[in-house]
Amino acid sequence: MGHYFAQEPASISQPQLINITFQGLNLQVRTDNEVFSKNGLDRGTAVLLKAILTAETADKIGSVWDFACGWGAVSLILAAFYPESNFYLSDINSRACSLATANMIMNNVKKFQTVQADAAAAYTGRLFDLIALNPPIRTGKIKVRQMLTAALSRLENGGKFYCVIGKKQGAASYAAFLQDLAEQDNLTYKLLLREQGYEVFCLRKE
Repeated sequence: MGHYFAQEPASISQPQLINITFQGLNLQVRTDNEVFSKNGLDRGTAVLLKAILTAETADKIGSVWDFACGWGAVSLILAAFYPESNFYLSDINSRACSLATANMIMNNVKKFQTVQADAAAAYTGRLFDLIALNPPIRTGKIKVRQMLTAALSRLENGGKFYCVIGKKQGAASYAAFLQDLAEQDNLTYKLLLREQGYEVFCLRKE
C-alpha cells in the first residue's frame, strides 16, 4: 500500500460511493484506495470548513484554490454555499484528481478545473481570493513548509489563506512558521479556531 501523497497510487483501485453530511448538507461522493480520508469527511477538513464559512461573510468568493484537494471535499462543500465561485483544485495524486473531477461533476458544480501538480506548480501565475489547505503532514516538515510558502505567494490583494493543522501534528511549530512568513510579507495572521484537537490559521494579504 502506498501513500495518499504519491503521484501514482500503487494499490488496486476499489472505488466506492459514500454519503457525507456537513451542516445540514448531504452529498454523495466517490472515494478510493490511496486517497486521503477515503471513508468520509475527516475531522480536520470539517473544522477547516467550519472556520471558513464562519469567517467569510461576502456573498461571493471570486476564486478558490483547493490545494491538496484529495477527493474534493473542500470545493464540493464550499460550492454549495458559493455556487458562483470559480474553483481550482490540485493534488499530486492522480487518483485524487480523477475523483475530485468526478465528484464535482456528479454534484453539479459548473465552475471548476482540476490539475495534477505538486505544490506551487499548480496554476502557475494565477492568484486567488481564497486558498484552503489541509496539508499532508506525513510528507514531512520541509515539504509542508514549502506548501505553506507556496500558498501565501499566490494570494490576491485582500485574499485569504486558511490552513488546518492538528495540535498533535505540530500546530504550534507551524503557527510560528506562519507568523514569521506573515511578518516578512506584510500579511495579517490570526489563529481563527481551535476545535477537536485542530487549529485553523488565517493569513490575509492586505
